[in-house]
Amino acid sequence: MFHMQIGQPKLNWTLLVPANPSQAPVPRNSHTSVVEGDNLYVLGGQDDENNKLEDLWQFNIATKTWT
Repeated sequence: MFHMQIGQPKLNWTLLVPANPSQAPVPRNSHTSVVEGDNLYVLGGQDDENNKLEDLWQFNIATKTWT
C-alpha cells in the first residue's frame, strides 16, 4: 500500500509497510475504502476466489497498524 502526499511541489509516494502484517486483511478487490484523519477504512469486497467479504478493517496511517 502506498501513501501519496498532495500539495507538495512534487507528488511524493511512500510505501506503507504494516507494523503487524500477520493481522492484515486478506487481499481483495471490489471493496470500498475511505480515509478519515489518520485512518484508512476498508469495507467488504471479494477475495481471490470471488467469495463475498463483509468485513470492516481500519489501518492507522500514523502507527501503520491494522485493526
